[in-house]
Amino acid sequence: MSLGRKASARRVLARLAEARLAEGGRPLDVETLFEVGWPGDRVQEPWRSNRVYVLIAKLRGAGLGEGLAHDGDGYVLAADVDVVPPRE
Repeated sequence: MSLGRKASARRVLARLAEARLAEGGRPLDVETLFEVGWPGDRVQEPWRSNRVYVLIAKLRGAGLGEGLAHDGDGYVLAADVDVVPPRE
């Protein structure tokens, strides 16, 4: 999947991967994902949540499918999604 110029999608996906690697797959809530995807944007609810929901749908449609799961507390990358840590 190529995210090309989709900076918000890259940031959100990177944060989800980080949570999976460093935080044991802790779910990230919608507010956290909004702040990661659109840092500094001053958007009110319900548009904040809507941006995240649309982005999640686009990531799923771009190939993540059920690999991007909602667990009730937020979103996580499913255990069967391969996450490769960045090179240091």
